[in-house]
Amino acid sequence: MIWKGCKLTSGPTKCEVKPEEPTTALTGTFSSAEDVTFKPNEAKTWIEIEFKNKGTEKCPGTILGKHRIEGEQLCLFAEVANQVEERLLTCEETN
Repeated sequence: MIWKGCKLTSGPTKCEVKPEEPTTALTGTFSSAEDVTFKPNEAKTWIEIEFKNKGTEKCPGTILGKHRIEGEQLCLFAEVANQVEERLLTCEETN
């Protein structure tokens, strides 16, 4: 899976992340035709997202560096009825 559209929506604007990054191998379990819960095949980490300085601006030290995304994530497939090779998958923040 490719993690796309990752961006900072609040907080420091002096940091940036790659707009696309591959995840580790994942397993998905469907609870309906649209809902799927993903989890990593091995270990707990989906992906490590690296926060870097944005140009000459300095990202705060508490954010700078790699941060792991771990655990399970419930996601929603868009347009399930249409047969397409690529499909938008929306994964919202969960508690």
